[in-house]
Amino acid sequence: MRLQKVSILVFFTLLSVFLLIISLFFSTILLTSYRELEERYIENDLDQAVNKLNDELFTMSSIASDWGPWDDTVEFINGNDPNYLNSNLQPYGFDNLNLNIMAFANASGEIVFSGSYDLQNRVMIPVPGFFAERISHSNPLMNMSDFHHVTRGILMLPENPLLIVSQPIVYSNYTGPARGVVIMGRYLNEEEISRLATLTQPSLSLTRITDPSLSPDLISGLTQMSNPVPKVISAKNADYVAGYALIRDLYGDDALVLQITEYRNIYHQGINTTIQVILIILIGGFSLGLIVIVLLNRVILRRIASLASQVHSIGQSGSTTDHVVILGDDELSGLAGEINQMLETIEHTQKKVQTSEAQFRDLVEKLPDYILVFGDANEILYINQAASKGLGYVVDSIADMPVRVSDGTTVQDQTISRVAAELCDTTEMPINELEIQVQDGNWISVLVKGTKILYNNSSAILLLLIDITQRKQLEKERDLHEKELEQYSLSLHQANTKLRLLTGLTRHDVQNKLTSMQSFHTLAKDEPDIGITQEYIAYAQQAGRKLEAIIAFTREYEDFGIISSGWQPVHSIVELALAEIPLGSIIIENQIAEELEIYADPIIRKVFSTLMDNSIRHGERVTGVQFSCVIEDTQLLIIYEDNGVGVQYEEKKYIFEHGYGKHTGLGLFLAKEILSITGLSIRECGEPGKGARFEIQVPIGAFRFK
Repeated sequence: MRLQKVSILVFFTLLSVFLLIISLFFSTILLTSYRELEERYIENDLDQAVNKLNDELFTMSSIASDWGPWDDTVEFINGNDPNYLNSNLQPYGFDNLNLNIMAFANASGEIVFSGSYDLQNRVMIPVPGFFAERISHSNPLMNMSDFHHVTRGILMLPENPLLIVSQPIVYSNYTGPARGVVIMGRYLNEEEISRLATLTQPSLSLTRITDPSLSPDLISGLTQMSNPVPKVISAKNADYVAGYALIRDLYGDDALVLQITEYRNIYHQGINTTIQVILIILIGGFSLGLIVIVLLNRVILRRIASLASQVHSIGQSGSTTDHVVILGDDELSGLAGEINQMLETIEHTQKKVQTSEAQFRDLVEKLPDYILVFGDANEILYINQAASKGLGYVVDSIADMPVRVSDGTTVQDQTISRVAAELCDTTEMPINELEIQVQDGNWISVLVKGTKILYNNSSAILLLLIDITQRKQLEKERDLHEKELEQYSLSLHQANTKLRLLTGLTRHDVQNKLTSMQSFHTLAKDEPDIGITQEYIAYAQQAGRKLEAIIAFTREYEDFGIISSGWQPVHSIVELALAEIPLGSIIIENQIAEELEIYADPIIRKVFSTLMDNSIRHGERVTGVQFSCVIEDTQLLIIYEDNGVGVQYEEKKYIFEHGYGKHTGLGLFLAKEILSITGLSIRECGEPGKGARFEIQVPIGAFRFK
């Protein structure tokens, strides 16, 4: 849309809004003023109607004042004037006074006379029940405290509401005491209300407050007001308005709702006035706007259109050497000069951009990493030479290039275009590692980084792929060498541990056997009995054979530190250990299953031989040894038991310490150390006096049954 049309449209829109606001403002003020004026008129008419009711009561009060302070009335109440009724209370008297009820009550409230007259049919009718009984002294009608005071109000009778007044009966000179009261009343029936309406408003009506036709909101609004005469004014519709006044009865209770209804002449006059004012504002406003538009078009818009046309022509031609021409010496001519200067700047900038673009394109083309640009439809918009050569795909098929994406636990097969779309769905695009299958079928590892860019003025996704295949291979070789180095370190540590234990064990056993041989040789040398001497020599030879077995054991571990731990058959290991110990008459029970194997060092048989040697040396009375096993919770227990004297409770925590014991103090300490090489442990839990009980604890994963 042209600027001229836009300016006119905007101006008239703003003008229309302004005029609408002004119109609403004035219409609101005018209509509010007229409504307030209407309410004042209705309130004034309500006051007139209420005052008319009060005037009727004052008129009746004047009549009662003629009858109450009258000597004849006093004599009648006292019973001394029998002709009073015939002289004064005939039907024509009711008619002349325009009364429906006349009653006389003495000072004690007893009704002396009561009469009721139908003013429409001009006949006497039965008196309402209220006047047929005694009137209580608490009733306002029996107020005789002030001889000049007339009690007046409305009495709500079942038949009709009654305008009622009462006057104390005293002598004509207002001397007392009061002999009673004279009561006069007129029904507020339809005829009386119609008569009052002709004097005030034709639409006057009176409704009992208990009438269901009255709105609860109206009743609530009237009864909650504290005014002497509560009033409510509300519009019934666009043509009529109603006013309501609350009338209280003789006792001060809410009794009647007086309603007047009038045609809304004032409101309609206000509407007509408001329409006229709005029309004047609109006509004047739009006329002024039209004048402004004509001037604006001639002075500004036409020149701007010319400037825009010249700039458009330059843009279409693409020539930055042309210039725009605007006559005058104002802001528009200054703008034309700035545009011409801008055109010159653009021309210089274009040359720099073209040079820079050629440099950057050459840089991207020669970059050794792979560059791919995807469009919104996942189509390839650009790849550099390195990507084309390294991946081996043509442009049309590279979007479907297979890739493998790993999240650490699973590997998903995708395409490179799908990976690009997922990367750009995230707020941040972290560096990801992928495997890509190149054209020749091989898989290469790449680091991929994506970002959103504009490519030829359209949104696109740029992926930078860095080939890390060679680096990954070097990392794998490094990890492999690290594991080998770790394994060598562990093996060296275990070898050192085994060598230390083997050295200690060998030295310990060799020393024991040499000591035995020397002792037997000394005994044989000093013994005169040849038979006993030969027996000592036999013992020495037996110790020598044991020493030979120990030396053979060390020969077996000639490659100690090279042979690693492995699965050992426990039953066979126990049997080999028993062969190293002189058992004598001790009975051995090997109840360990032949299928059981534990992961341990082959030197573990020295543990069982140490336990046997410990029983022989310290059990004192050992005659039997039992080997067994049991699975407890998540571990295996290999149990060694004898029937000797056992281990005292206070010694249990010391027997596995180095140097503790009655002999060398190395046996059980070395046994514990041998087991700890592969994560096994040992404890003593026998009962003193009943024998020793050693439990070797084998954790889960370190035992099996073939």
